[in-house]
Amino acid sequence: MQIFENDLIALFEDRLNSITGLGLFNIYHTNIHRLQGILGLGREIVLEPNTAKIAKKFLPHTKFLVMNETVTVAEINQNPGKYFVQNSFEHVLDLIDFDLSDSLYIHSNGTPLGAFDPSYASLLGFLEKLGVKYEYIGVSGHGNKAAILEIIDGVAPKILIPWHSKSRDTMVPNNPEQRVVMVEENYWYTDLV
Repeated sequence: MQIFENDLIALFEDRLNSITGLGLFNIYHTNIHRLQGILGLGREIVLEPNTAKIAKKFLPHTKFLVMNETVTVAEINQNPGKYFVQNSFEHVLDLIDFDLSDSLYIHSNGTPLGAFDPSYASLLGFLEKLGVKYEYIGVSGHGNKAAILEIIDGVAPKILIPWHSKSRDTMVPNNPEQRVVMVEENYWYTDLV
């Protein structure tokens, strides 16, 4: 089954409803759309300070708590099932202070990104030692050809430089007046406009 961005929040909610303990999440914290969805979930959302700064700027009308600023581990431990706490890999050792009974760690495109990263095995091993259930629920964030072409047509750039694609030559806009430049390595472009 293919999962899309709009499906994720319902999946988070479903998984959180399956536990009585603390919910934990690890996201790519600048994914504003996903962050907005998380902030709309039924639990008290606790963000790390850096993510809270982003949320305050881009989602100013949302409600959340900030770890160690507006809520403490001790307060969370009084009723862990009430909370959904952000826990990036860089802060994973902080988990030893939490009540992790019947808890769940949802990994949603935060670092480490996957099994190719040596830190991924460390994350899984640490969570297993703590008795925390782990589930990956995410999407790549990369659009398919149709979605990318829709964005290109909507933006309608005068010049299009396909980048970060295995098939750059297929990213040709529908508007024949748009110029497509396939850049070459070690070539200096000075007069594209």
